Amino acid sequence: MKALSVAALLAPAVSALSQYCPSSSNCYTLSIPSTTASTGTGPIFFQLSAPATNSWVALGQGSQMAGANIFVVYVSVDRTNVTLSPRLGTGHVTPKHDGAAQVTLLEGSGVEDGVMVANVRCANCGSWAGGRMDFTAAGGGGDGASWIWAVKSGDPLDSS
Repeated sequence: MKALSVAALLAPAVSALSQYCPSSSNCYTLSIPSTTASTGTGPIFFQLSAPATNSWVALGQGSQMAGANIFVVYVSVDRTNVTLSPRLGTGHVTPKHDGAAQVTLLEGSGVEDGVMVANVRCANCGSWAGGRMDFTAAGGGGDGASWIWAVKSGDPLDSS
């Protein structure tokens, strides 16, 4: 039901919608509005969902951590909501917070029935310090567009 929330929100304007679930409990869904796909500028939408027992879950634009535009999501301290932390990857080290990211957590984000869900609008995901992604090409991410993902099991971060 939650996976449909982003799609339903954007259904009339969606050019590309894709989902990748590396396991039955972790899923990443990407939605590129028609106007973003046709002009190459504008917002994109994505959803990350994973068990709330994970320490964090992440999705990134790029083919490796270095130069990637990364979005880390984890359960908030009150255990009812999620925190979205935009990061810039510099290598195989903890990515640095990206204060220039224009991201918004949308309705439907939070923790329900043991699952954390982040419905995200990113206004400036076409380019970032270290990279860019062309949304005009087929598939809504450019020819050969790469996305990376990660999940860390374990104790929650206990940070907001």
